[in-house]
Amino acid sequence: MDLYQASREAVLRSRALFSNIYQQLNKESKNFSPSFLEANRKTRDFETSVHWLTTAHIIHQAFQLKEHITLPLISDNSNHFRLFLADIGMFSYQSGINAASFIANDRENTLSGIFYENFVANELCAKGLKLFYWRGKASAELEFIIESDNKLYPIDVKKGRGTLNSLSKFSLHNKYEAAIKVSNGNYGYHVEQRLFTLPFYFISFAAEDLAKGTLRL
Repeated sequence: MDLYQASREAVLRSRALFSNIYQQLNKESKNFSPSFLEANRKTRDFETSVHWLTTAHIIHQAFQLKEHITLPLISDNSNHFRLFLADIGMFSYQSGINAASFIANDRENTLSGIFYENFVANELCAKGLKLFYWRGKASAELEFIIESDNKLYPIDVKKGRGTLNSLSKFSLHNKYEAAIKVSNGNYGYHVEQRLFTLPFYFISFAAEDLAKGTLRL
């Protein structure tokens, strides 16, 4: 029975971690920060909590990649990762914001970016894909990097059209099969950039193809 027993401290840390996923994502870096939850703590102090919550499919964990990427994908540093809530409704609840404001066109919501990132993370994980994200120099960043059929597929998440400066910087160091931009725009394909533009409702189908290794240009 000792296997299933947990200390009071471990339970409290798990609760604190879960309750602050939204706040962690709302930071500039979005990376998990143990000191954000408890002063003078290190990431390893929350390893058990992260393991419990990911095993229970309550949260999803995305691992950081930097500059040049090699296959198979392996995180460059186990202390650099992001956490997402496995339930988008819970994300809205933690934010304290009416969920409709994230998708409304008549107002600007500065938090809508992480709302959509969390949504895409859930769709990818639902198909069994492992999450990675890429950070380059000068704030260059791609929300997700997916490995499928031994090929790289960078994914950029935008509420609107947005620019893809980070994809250009990513391509300086890495070869990719195709890039995917997920937004509220229409479906499209840019031949020179090998860039799919997918509406948010279509990401589930693309994630299934990525999981099967059947996504084709």
